Amino acid sequence: MIDKGGSVGLELIGDRSAETLEFDCTNVFQGGLLSTPLQLDMSVATENYQVHFLVKKSVNENEILPILDASQKKTRIGWCVPINALTSREHDLADDPHFLRYAYVAIRGLFSVDSTDFFTRTVDVKTMEVNETPQQFSDFLHPDTCLLVINLKALPGESFDVDRYMPSFIANGYIKLGHRNPEDLVWSVKAPEEKPKALVLHPISSDLTEVELIGSLLHNSVAYEAHPVFCFFYIYQVIELLMEHVFMAEHAAILDEYRHSVSELSTAKEVMEKLSRVTSEKKRLTLLITEYSRCQASLENLKQSSNEFLLREGRNGGSDFQAYFYGIRNYIFHQLRDLKEENLKQLELVVRDFVDFLPSLLSTYKTRQFASSGDNAAN
Repeated sequence: MIDKGGSVGLELIGDRSAETLEFDCTNVFQGGLLSTPLQLDMSVATENYQVHFLVKKSVNENEILPILDASQKKTRIGWCVPINALTSREHDLADDPHFLRYAYVAIRGLFSVDSTDFFTRTVDVKTMEVNETPQQFSDFLHPDTCLLVINLKALPGESFDVDRYMPSFIANGYIKLGHRNPEDLVWSVKAPEEKPKALVLHPISSDLTEVELIGSLLHNSVAYEAHPVFCFFYIYQVIELLMEHVFMAEHAAILDEYRHSVSELSTAKEVMEKLSRVTSEKKRLTLLITEYSRCQASLENLKQSSNEFLLREGRNGGSDFQAYFYGIRNYIFHQLRDLKEENLKQLELVVRDFVDFLPSLLSTYKTRQFASSGDNAAN
C-alpha cells in the first residue's frame, strides 16, 4: 500500500503481525524517516481538508476529540488530534475508522506546510543517519502539539478561519502554535473529571470583523502571560473593542435622530443628552450586555469571582456586569498600587472566568438595529 501523493512517499513495511507505515521526509523535518503504527485510511481526498497547528499544555495522547460547530447545530466539522496519538496505539481511538481517516489527513498536513511557520525541534542529522531508524513525530514537534483537521465540506462556503473560533479554543486550553517554544506557555485549563465527548466551538459573530486581532490577544498575549494583572489588561482590550462597536452604532442612530428633530429645540436637547450618556463607558457596557449580545445566562461564574475579588480588596461590587467588571477595571487601571499580593490568585480566577465567558459574548454579539430614524435610538 503506497501513497504517491505530493512529494511524500508513504510505504507499508514490516510483516503482517507488526505493520508500520513509514514516511520518507526528504523535503521536510531535516530529512529522514517517520513512522506510525496506525492503520491509516488513505482513501480520503486530502484537498477537502485544512490542517491547523495548535498547542495545549500537557495534552495527552487520549485527548482526541471531534470538533462540533455550535453555529451549525453542533455539526461535526473535524477532529483535534494530539501529535503523540499519531505514533501510538495506546489510546481509545486507535482502531476507530473516522479517526484513522483524519489521522491520515493530519499526517499529510504535516508534509504540506512550511515548517518554518511554527515551532519545530532541531534534531541532530548525524544521529539520524547513524540510527537509520524512523523518528517519532515528537522528535520534530513539541509533544504538546495538536493537529486540528477541518473538513471544509462540512462548512458553509467551504471556508474556515481558525481565529474566528479562537475564543472557544483557548477556553478549552488550546492556542495556535507559533514560533514560540510551547515550554513558555502559561495558559492551561483544569482537566474535567470525565473526558468530554467532543469539543464544541462557538464562532465569533459575523458582525465582528476583527477576529485576527481578538485571536492574537488571546493566543499571543494572554496565553503566555503569567501575571494576572497584565492578563486582565489584555482581556479588557476585547471589551474596549466591543464598546467601540457599540458607540459607533449608537452614535450613528443618535445623529440620525438629531437630523430629524433639529427643528424642535426640546427634542434636539433630549437627543444631545442621549449622545452624552452613550459616551459613558458604563453605559456602553450596559448596552453591550443587554442589547448587543445574549450572554447574560453565562455570567454567573464571572459575577461571583469578580465580586469576591472586589470584596477582598475592600471595594463595592454589584449585581450588574457594568458594576462588578467595570469596578475591577477602574481599580486595576487607577489604583494598582493598592492591590494586595494575596488577592492575585482571585484575580487570576476572574481572568479564567472571563475567558470561559468570552465565547458566549462574542458568538451572540449582534449590532443593534433601529426601527427608523428617531425610533428607539439609544434609549
